[in-house]
Amino acid sequence: MNLLHEYYIWLLKHVHFNDNRYDLLMQQLFDSPFEVILDRDVNRIDDCLSLRGQFFYEIGVNGDFSNKKPCILELLISLAIRIDNEYLGNPDDPHPEFMFWEMICNLKLDKFDNSHYNCDEIYKILGIFVGRQYDFCGRGGIFPVKSRVSDQRELEIVSQMKAYLSENYC
Repeated sequence: MNLLHEYYIWLLKHVHFNDNRYDLLMQQLFDSPFEVILDRDVNRIDDCLSLRGQFFYEIGVNGDFSNKKPCILELLISLAIRIDNEYLGNPDDPHPEFMFWEMICNLKLDKFDNSHYNCDEIYKILGIFVGRQYDFCGRGGIFPVKSRVSDQRELEIVSQMKAYLSENYC
């Protein structure tokens, strides 16, 4: 059994992702490391590692993926679960797939199904996101806002998330 592949499948099940038209994109998100630019975002790494711990607990194995850096797929899924549990959803009836797909759309990655897959273009988009090279309002990131209250590039991801949710869902 390839545990890393099993983990990948387990992650996608958390957001009820079963759309085979996006297999290549999901694999690239899984293969793309998430790098911390702002020190305060180190907690997002902890969220990714927490997913790994939950996976190993559920399958009853002591292990880790110490040779694999936390990835963008883990980050997006952990954020989608957090948003669903703490802000939008009912913990008894989870639907983190809604916010997961919204973040994919905010990054404009939804156009890259398998028949329109472009590894280089996706790599550029992910570089803008991870490198915080998006604009003041967060366009090019996962939580763009319309208001110009704070420079999204200077806010930790959770603060960006709260501003986005407040503007769009409250």
